Amino acid sequence: MSTMCRMLQLLCNTGYCTPESCVLVCACTKDCTVLMMQKVDDSDAFDRTWNEFKVGFGVTSGNYWLGNDQIHQLTKDGGYILRVDTESNDGGSGPTVSYWAEYGKFIVDDEANNFKLLNGDYSGDAGDPLGALSGVEFTSKDNDNDDYADDNCAVYTYGGFWHDSSCNLRHSCAATAGGTYFRCSTLPDSNTVLIIIQMWLQCK
Repeated sequence: MSTMCRMLQLLCNTGYCTPESCVLVCACTKDCTVLMMQKVDDSDAFDRTWNEFKVGFGVTSGNYWLGNDQIHQLTKDGGYILRVDTESNDGGSGPTVSYWAEYGKFIVDDEANNFKLLNGDYSGDAGDPLGALSGVEFTSKDNDNDDYADDNCAVYTYGGFWHDSSCNLRHSCAATAGGTYFRCSTLPDSNTVLIIIQMWLQCK
């Protein structure tokens, strides 16, 4: 990896870059990855507004979101794989178990289309956690774009995300009621609580 690529990757992974700089990371080498999302504790750090998700928040050593504008700029041409890594347990004091997922297709549309998600080509052992969300628009607590009739899913789950019509509670990943750990219902029943979750963008 070149010195320039290392510098750009560092900038992207600390949030101090423009979308254009992040695109250069992809052009640099296929070994470059960009941290897109990370949740490491039971706080309500993802109970955020549309604009906060748009520009990004947090630090890469803790809870973090790259920013929907940057995610769109990076993925709009289909040049990235999404990698998801989790450490999960039953929500108690039991040991954590690692699961992973990769999506060979991962594209996020622009803000005019509410950062609509298109994904596919799943592999891994996490049970296709985002499979039901292709074609879903992003929802935040102040911008409700999900199909859930009874509430705003981002309010209900204390977390902005691509929420389906059931707030992902049956099909995918969502925050637990109360804004604590995220849950993922596609994992084995004893390990649905995500103690740590990371999402990475990796060049194809």
